[in-house]
Amino acid sequence: MDGSTGRKAEGGAIVLATYREIAERFRLRSGPNAGRMKAKRSGWPPEPPNHPLDTIRVRVPREAWDAASPARSARAKPVASAERVAAVKPDPIAELRAIMARVEETQAEALREAQALADRRGDDLAALRERLGRAEAERDLAEQRARDVAADRDLVAQQLEAIRAELVAWRGEGPFSRAIRAFFWKRAAE
Repeated sequence: MDGSTGRKAEGGAIVLATYREIAERFRLRSGPNAGRMKAKRSGWPPEPPNHPLDTIRVRVPREAWDAASPARSARAKPVASAERVAAVKPDPIAELRAIMARVEETQAEALREAQALADRRGDDLAALRERLGRAEAERDLAEQRARDVAADRDLVAQQLEAIRAELVAWRGEGPFSRAIRAFFWKRAAE
């Protein structure tokens, strides 16, 4: 009875079973939690415990318990004959060769894909190097233009300073200034 106890209830026979025992009896693969869900869904009430730490036991109707086929034990498995096993089991060497052939094929395909990718990346790298060379040449040309513009700016600044100095000299002690003074002296003398 798998450690469970049979008891007569008011309406019929019951079996007190733990969640683990329910899972084993009804062949539920996920263990005690599946046994708990089975009991809950089937509406089987739990036996009141004597202590809060006691194992919970569920009142399973005898009909449901008996209707479920018990879990197979290791002793109940049929023993196969050597001829039957040999007929069912293929040659392990042939299996290994087939597996190795599949692995080699997969690896060869992966190698071909890697080589194609490397070729594409090599072409991309060559194109990028060419673009980098052009960009460096353009940068050098722009730097030369910037140096030329700076030199021109310095030359223009020197020329402008010379023109200002000449204008100041012309106004202060230059011929323009002398001509204006002479004009005013001539008028004053008349």
